[in-house]
Amino acid sequence: MPLYNCLCVIGGGQLEVPKFGISQYEIQLLRAIHGSDGVKAFRLVGEVERTPEEELQSIGQQYGVEPVEKAFGVSLAMFAPIVEDEPEVQLPDAITLGAALEIPVKELSAPVAKRVSGTTAPGTVKMAKEMTGLAMADLD
Repeated sequence: MPLYNCLCVIGGGQLEVPKFGISQYEIQLLRAIHGSDGVKAFRLVGEVERTPEEELQSIGQQYGVEPVEKAFGVSLAMFAPIVEDEPEVQLPDAITLGAALEIPVKELSAPVAKRVSGTTAPGTVKMAKEMTGLAMADLD
């Protein structure tokens, strides 16, 4: 990703603030904040290996999430890193979840069994029937 030095014009042209080593994304954000003529006198000064997502996260930390999301029409939350859960944390299966929500297993699992009844995967319908206690007639 190319980096630039430039001038940011603020206060209706009253003040020019130099910006050093900024990306095209930061330039676009500054233009969104200060107007299309709010950034000028560009000079290419280098390169950095950074993905667009990393750059948007970085400028979101500098300028705040809201201006970045508004300028680029994105949600920075979608770029947040995914952290693995602790190994001992287990997610409930459908049957456990059904019991916790007091939903009869037959009601919870029938749509699942119905969806898999037309598959060609060996044992899928058998497994669905065993889990739900439904007969083939119940799936139709």
